[in-house]
Amino acid sequence: MAGLIPKLIAADLDRTLLTSDKRITEKTAGVLRGLHDRFGTEIVPATGRMLTGIPEDLWRIGCIRYVITENGAGIHDVAKNELLYQCRIPYSTAAELVRFMDRLPVLYDCYIDGKAYMPERFFKDVDVCIPNRSLVAMIRTRWIAVPDLYETIMEMGRDVMKIQCYVKATDEAERISVRDRIASQFPEVRISSTMSYHLEIGNRDATKGRALEILSDMLGIPPEETMAFGDGDNDLPLLASAGRGVAMRDATSELMHVADDVTRFGSDEDGVAAYLEEMLRSGTE
Repeated sequence: MAGLIPKLIAADLDRTLLTSDKRITEKTAGVLRGLHDRFGTEIVPATGRMLTGIPEDLWRIGCIRYVITENGAGIHDVAKNELLYQCRIPYSTAAELVRFMDRLPVLYDCYIDGKAYMPERFFKDVDVCIPNRSLVAMIRTRWIAVPDLYETIMEMGRDVMKIQCYVKATDEAERISVRDRIASQFPEVRISSTMSYHLEIGNRDATKGRALEILSDMLGIPPEETMAFGDGDNDLPLLASAGRGVAMRDATSELMHVADDVTRFGSDEDGVAAYLEEMLRSGTE
């Protein structure tokens, strides 16, 4: 899409649009707002978070209407407060999955209808298992503690947006072992990762890339007129589906492999904004 201003830009949040302390800078907000105001470009956050987990800081861009959440399990029209698309784990499968994870060295939670649930026995250990202080604080203040997550899922009877597990061991081999054991028992789910201690589990058909394709089709935007930014392995389908997929400078090696381009700066140095400014200069000269 050389020389073209994209009609839709989908961007991951953590370590992509947001800085390491979960902010969006004035520069990045200004560049995105300028693209929307000048060219009508849709700015679409594409995140593993729930809609309610998106930082308030992001909304001050003032031009975000559509959001891809839970790694592609949901597409939201926030202007109409409407869920446009969902792709969830059947609740019976989710319940059996959390029961299976009781055999593994992990903590786990799940997202149901925009709320996060975690067994109450895990709350005392989240700061030991999770090195990210802001995530620990979010879990302890926003997650709903339940006596037994299996029973909660079965009693609610609601399909699950995604399940997360946090591996207690710090070595990569343990995380790979946990991932492989879950994958062998539950081939109907997709497992991805954004952090070394963390796995995200969703419906096999729920990916950021598939959600981007669905939203683009809804809006009548050809794939070649879309652009995507990301940094983690859960962004692989997103970059692969976009007309131009751009990896952050410090992205995973797997993502670098599928990306069409790489930013020159990281998220703490306005990497997305700098890339878009260069694109504007070359596209309007």
